Amino acid sequence: MTPSPVAGRRGIVRRGLLSFTLACAAVLTAPASAADTFSAAPAFDPLYPNPPYLQTNVDEYMVIVWEADRAAIEALLPPGIRPAATNTVGMSHYVVREGAGLAPYEASYVFAEVEGMDDPGGGKARWFLWGLYSPDRAVTALREVMGFAPRLGTTKVTESGKRMRGAGSRDGKEILVSEIQNKGDAAAVGGTLHYGVLRNVPTMMGNATASSEVVMHPISWTARVTMADPVSVKINLPDNHPLKKLEPRKLIYGYSGKDVNWVFGHTKLIEKRQ
Repeated sequence: MTPSPVAGRRGIVRRGLLSFTLACAAVLTAPASAADTFSAAPAFDPLYPNPPYLQTNVDEYMVIVWEADRAAIEALLPPGIRPAATNTVGMSHYVVREGAGLAPYEASYVFAEVEGMDDPGGGKARWFLWGLYSPDRAVTALREVMGFAPRLGTTKVTESGKRMRGAGSRDGKEILVSEIQNKGDAAAVGGTLHYGVLRNVPTMMGNATASSEVVMHPISWTARVTMADPVSVKINLPDNHPLKKLEPRKLIYGYSGKDVNWVFGHTKLIEKRQ
C-alpha cells in the first residue's frame, strides 16, 4: 500500500514536534541541574550581597542638624531609647558611585541623636528614623540584613558656589530637602559613628515579628569635611505624619564632605526584646 502524502506530512510534523520538545527539555533542565548542585552560583546567593559594605570617594555628601520638639522625637523612638539632651535631629543626603557591596546607591534620611550608645570618641549615637534609598537592592539589603527601614526613593545633591542642596524624592515629589552654606577650608578627619536600630526578625511566613532586638552599627569613616551654616530644612509630608513634627525649632550646624569613605555591616547586639 502506498502511504498518502497527507499521512507522510503528519508524520514529519509529529517527528519535528518531538525533536523540538526534547531540545527544549534539554535546554531547560541543564541549568536547573547545575543550580541544584550549586555549580553555577553560590548556594542560595541572594539578590543583595552580604556585608560589610564599603563606600569610597564620595563627593556628594551633606548633613544638617537642628533642634526639634522632644515629644516629637520620643514618639518616633522605641520604648527605652532616649533622645539626646540637646533634642537634636539631622538630615543627611549622599550619592555613592564607587565601593563594594551596595554601591552604587543613593540616600536621604532623617536621624535622631540618642543617649546610651555613644562612640568611644564621644560622638553622639544616631538612631535611623526614616529615609529614601535607591536602587531597590539597597533598600532590600538594609531592611533584610541591617534592620533599617528605608523607603524607595531617589536623591540629588547639587552645588552652586558654596551653597549645597540635597533633595530626597519619591514618586516625583521632593520629600526631604535641606540646604547649607559651606564656610572655611576642608579638614581631613575620621572616626566612628554609632547608628542604632530596632531590628525586627519576621516569622517564616513573614506575617508577624518572631523576635526583635536593639542593635548598633559602628560605621568607620574618613573624609575631608567642611563646616557649614545651615540654611533650611523641609519635610514635605502631611501635617499628621509623625516626621512632619520634627521640623526645626532652631537650625544648629551643617557640614559637607569630599573624598568620603566609610564601611558598615558589623553589628553589635545591645538588647534582645522578644
